[in-house]
Amino acid sequence: MFEIHGHRGCRGLYPENTIVGVKHALELGVHAVEIDLVVTKENQLVVSHEPWMSAEYCLHPNGSRIDEESQKQLNIFEMSYDEIALFDCGSLPHPKFPHQRNEHHAKPLFRDLIKVIRKTRFTDFYYNIEVKSERQWYGEYQPEISEYVDIIVSEIKQLRLREQCMIQSFDPAILNGLHRAYPKLRLGFLIENMDSFHRNMERLQFTPEYYNVDFTLVDELLVKEVHNRGMKIIPWTVNEINDAQRLVDLDVDGLITDYPDRLLGL
Repeated sequence: MFEIHGHRGCRGLYPENTIVGVKHALELGVHAVEIDLVVTKENQLVVSHEPWMSAEYCLHPNGSRIDEESQKQLNIFEMSYDEIALFDCGSLPHPKFPHQRNEHHAKPLFRDLIKVIRKTRFTDFYYNIEVKSERQWYGEYQPEISEYVDIIVSEIKQLRLREQCMIQSFDPAILNGLHRAYPKLRLGFLIENMDSFHRNMERLQFTPEYYNVDFTLVDELLVKEVHNRGMKIIPWTVNEINDAQRLVDLDVDGLITDYPDRLLGL
């Protein structure tokens, strides 16, 4: 089945990584919703693309703008969730998404998002969960790898989510750790570099289920290489019909998009 994944919920239509955005993506009929996870100082998982409060789409609790030069000082890994919940990450119009419906939203706890969605009528989908992890962030914006893995695995088990999720990351260290700790998890390797398929795969100690690549890097050879290894390829982030059709013609397995309303039905 060809899959459409709503990127950060449906970022082109609603504020990213919000419960309302995930709900709307499901109402549109996506096969998966892509969300991002970072960690608070209490080791709780929060749905957020950056491990800080982004000046691009967040406001201070008093409603003032966040300064771009100092945004990384608003480090989520050094904040309690009570502090995080005071920031408004939905009201500010997004410069890249003029049709986004803007309204006040806090970054939700991962477990709260799951609990809310479970109360809806939507069941025939899965979560594409991107774990935000970068080597230069270890110990500053995120836990060290072993602790991070323990937090993620514990939450997935507590929420009984293994069969309804795939976890992806750009960081091979977190993927290798997750595979060792919980081999039954479906995992995906995110790629945005220009290295060869084989060189990238050498960074992993296992073969993941997905090899999800910046759509501009996808060609016929790459799709064949991925499929020959028994993996799926779901490129990101595809927002234009012409780009989507080119990728469909190359036989990719799905697309990650900010605008699922445009691409559903391809």
